[in-house]
Amino acid sequence: MEDYLKAVFRMRDGTGAATIGRLSDEIGVSGPSTTNMVKRLHEMGLVRHTPYRGVELTAAGERLAVGVVRRQWLLTLYLAEALGFPWDEAHAEAERLEHCVSATLEARMDVALGHPTRDPNGDPILSRDGNVAELGASRLLDLEPGEGGVIARVSRCS
Repeated sequence: MEDYLKAVFRMRDGTGAATIGRLSDEIGVSGPSTTNMVKRLHEMGLVRHTPYRGVELTAAGERLAVGVVRRQWLLTLYLAEALGFPWDEAHAEAERLEHCVSATLEARMDVALGHPTRDPNGDPILSRDGNVAELGASRLLDLEPGEGGVIARVSRCS
């Protein structure tokens, strides 16, 4: 359930609607399985589903999705920074652990990491209320020849 909410949340980045097909691809399950889960989430008041138009989070669904995404980013950073996991391994491990982290552990990781605003890739970490710190950076592509900069974020390619 949380993976579906997280996927809908991620798809709000302007790359298209969170359709059943895109959700199926993102999560790696069949279309009928995705349809059944979306119906359950709709009945629970966590998403709104308009057939042939897509799926969007309700306020309650967004609160849950923000919590899962935040836990995943904090876990990824904690595993990379405190335990020395390489980024890719930290991300994969965080995907497995994000569903079973208590609020107490999340808060302690946040404190131990100094209340980070970026994950190991440089992506912003959501605050507890779902706000995102501004990136305040230019794309490498936008720099003029000879102009310098510091790499602050490495985007994930899919």
